[in-house]
Amino acid sequence: MNTAPDLIEQLRQLAADSVSDALSRAEALLETTDSTHSADPAFLYFVAELRTRVGRPHDALDMIDEAQRRFRENGHPLLAERCEIGRAVVLEDLGRLDEAIEAATRQLDRLRASSRTPDVLDLEVRALVNRGSCSESIGRYAAALADFDLAVSSAALRGDEHTVALIQINRANVLDALGRTSEALVGLRAAEAVLNAEGDREDRVKVSINIAATLCRRGEYDEGLAWFDAAEQLVEAGTIDEAAISVEVAEALAAVGGTDEAVARYRDALEVLADMPLSWLEGRAWLGLGVCAGRLGDRTVARSALRSAIDAFVAADNLPSQIAALLELATVESDELSNREFALGQARRALALADPSHWPVQACIAQLKLADLSSGGAAERALRSAMRLAKRVQLTPLTMRVEQRLGAHLLRSGRSSEAAEHVREAVRLADSLRRRLSHGTLLRSFPSETASCYSDLIEVCLGSGDIEGAAAAADRARSRSLADLGAWALGGSTRPGTNAVEAELHSLYDRLLGVGELMDSERRSQLERHAHELEAALDRLEFELRPVVGLPTAGPAGANVQTVDGGMHRAESAEVVQLTYVIRDDSIDLVVKAPSSRPRWFRHVTSVSSVVAVLERFQAEGRRAHAIRSTGLQVPDAMLASVRKRLADLGSMLMAPLRDELASASPERPVRLAISPAGPLHLVPFAALELAGCALVDVAEIAMCPSHAVRRESAVRRARNGPTVLVGLSEGGIAGVDDEVSRLSELWPDSFVLRGSQATIDAVVRAANGASLLHLATHGLFRPSAPLRSGVRLTDGWLTASRAAALDLSGSTVVLSACDTGRATVTGGDEVLGLQYGFLAAGARNVVMSLWPAHDRVTVDLMTALHREIANGAHTPTALRTAQRTARDSDPHPWFWATFMCSGAA
Repeated sequence: MNTAPDLIEQLRQLAADSVSDALSRAEALLETTDSTHSADPAFLYFVAELRTRVGRPHDALDMIDEAQRRFRENGHPLLAERCEIGRAVVLEDLGRLDEAIEAATRQLDRLRASSRTPDVLDLEVRALVNRGSCSESIGRYAAALADFDLAVSSAALRGDEHTVALIQINRANVLDALGRTSEALVGLRAAEAVLNAEGDREDRVKVSINIAATLCRRGEYDEGLAWFDAAEQLVEAGTIDEAAISVEVAEALAAVGGTDEAVARYRDALEVLADMPLSWLEGRAWLGLGVCAGRLGDRTVARSALRSAIDAFVAADNLPSQIAALLELATVESDELSNREFALGQARRALALADPSHWPVQACIAQLKLADLSSGGAAERALRSAMRLAKRVQLTPLTMRVEQRLGAHLLRSGRSSEAAEHVREAVRLADSLRRRLSHGTLLRSFPSETASCYSDLIEVCLGSGDIEGAAAAADRARSRSLADLGAWALGGSTRPGTNAVEAELHSLYDRLLGVGELMDSERRSQLERHAHELEAALDRLEFELRPVVGLPTAGPAGANVQTVDGGMHRAESAEVVQLTYVIRDDSIDLVVKAPSSRPRWFRHVTSVSSVVAVLERFQAEGRRAHAIRSTGLQVPDAMLASVRKRLADLGSMLMAPLRDELASASPERPVRLAISPAGPLHLVPFAALELAGCALVDVAEIAMCPSHAVRRESAVRRARNGPTVLVGLSEGGIAGVDDEVSRLSELWPDSFVLRGSQATIDAVVRAANGASLLHLATHGLFRPSAPLRSGVRLTDGWLTASRAAALDLSGSTVVLSACDTGRATVTGGDEVLGLQYGFLAAGARNVVMSLWPAHDRVTVDLMTALHREIANGAHTPTALRTAQRTARDSDPHPWFWATFMCSGAA
């Protein structure tokens, strides 16, 4: 042979850092006119290997054939057989699986007929692995497992631990597909121990990906995602390995509701695979994209992607994956009633293909889909079959789905006692899955996947008369990510490259707010679209697979220390009356837990549609009142009477069950209410609601809360012995800010004040960390499509909810004197995402916010009154109530005094 072995070794070392660089150098050597490398079969085979790794399988196949021919001509039959091993791998990558299996079988026949030398035995092991891998790809799991077991035995007899470890990865994939994940994980961890000591980077990537995927399928998401993160650090951009990780991570993220991030990763994989015809991996990417598009309601994209997946799996002769794609297509089609029969036919076709003895996971999912599309006894039979299969494969996420569906079916059938066992087990499994997550983004998305479990538990408890259990389930179901993140640390922008994107986005926010620019609707729409693109890009840059930690920082140097509420906030007592609103379809229920009594459950106090209709009329009349006041005129008495009628209607709808509690209250002895709303009720100005001719603010002290669990967590946080920090930015038509900050600085003479150009993001962050009271008087912006990008404007950008979440505000009082700071996007499980979320996540005990645009002059007076009460030792909800009643004396229209609400401890 003409090529020195050390040249190939040098190129192998180069490939360890960059496969592309190694291939470029090798191909350059082939192209030189006086090169002898083109005649060297060893060098040709090595180049083919590199071409395979960068996704050029057709080019690799041609070169393998040439290398194999030259080895035979040179009298090296065993080396020619080694080429055949590589050829089978490339055929598998190309999806020519039957051809690869036939070639591997012929090779095994040749090898078994030859002398049993160590080299021949080594080739036999590799041929068995090739054939087993191809059998696995087309779902012939029994045949694949038999080949892998033979290969392991042969390699183990020769003491080849490295080869045994690599085969164990393939074997684990088959066990995982059969639902034997515990057994698969044992083999993978054993393989990892060997490959970590003896394997190269490619080996470590392969085992890390497989461990990660198996853990995620078992529902152990945090550990699985950490393994994916480790694998990502090892792979080279633009390679098959990168595409494979993107697909695997996307599947894990989609399983916990991280749909948007999953879509981005599937598209990343498809972009890499565009020039790499690897049907097995491309099919998985199309399948995942179709599933996610269906969840997001884009049926056009979903149908197209799923049909591409089916085509890819048919080309690869991969029956299990065809079944999965057919089932997802049935899901998409069943969304339209006219296509329901077609969808049912697809599900039956998939079920007929899914042999439960070979493919129990696919068969279980097929039974679930059939149950979704059926009714009565047929649905129950399908669910019972799915349950038997789920218990056999023991995958927690799948078992949770089956338990929930069966419990829900039994509930709908009026068999509450039978349903209870399955519903409670579904909730137990959902809670166990949540305990395995610590990543903030995933915790926020996961409730939408599990909320139905808790809704079913409410129905079970109500059916058995267990009102306390139903009330506990109602609170347990909502705002779970805030309740679960005991450290309150979600993190802010930590990834390189976010600053430039964030700066551009913040500039867009300024323009959308109208700072320094007037624009028509078409231009505004263009800017909105660009903002959505940048928000999505920033989400991707900031997405961390590893759990996030907080970033505590010292307060501003030289700031004088003050204490709010005398050093300790008032602890909550048993005097608080808890209200929890529960939405069930269009119906709104109310749970009342008065002091020293059992909770009472009031069914259908009103409907969602009725509340929304009155709210819309109230908001329209409020905006008109604001416009009138902006011209210097007084609001007519008729408009005040009309809006009070709206609020009386809302009061009758939402507060009627509280008549007894409120009857004994008075302005001097108000009842303390802790209200946990649901859905659109987060926009209700509860302080302004009227009942029996009396506004709630007169007889009640109100604290709102995402959930009572979050409220209790907020209540136990001690007040900070830190500074009072006052921040004011008067740009863009809010001239009252300067007056507001001046008045507040008189009330807090030792406060740390940041005005105008001083109010930069970095300065405010440094000052806010450790503050006892943080007041922000500036513009507010709510982003409904990206609620954690909602923020308050500072000199050089926006303090967003996600940035605020990284602050150290444990026990602090936060006052957001800006427009729309209390608005939120309410997602599955009543996750209330907006500025409130960010500051509560940072540990604030109370956050004062506005539900709609505040009037400039009224806000200055109201904030002055609020801070005067806090400075005199009043608890924040008490102080806000006093300030609102004072503001009402001069501005009786509720639009001006009722915009602010207090969230957190009661």
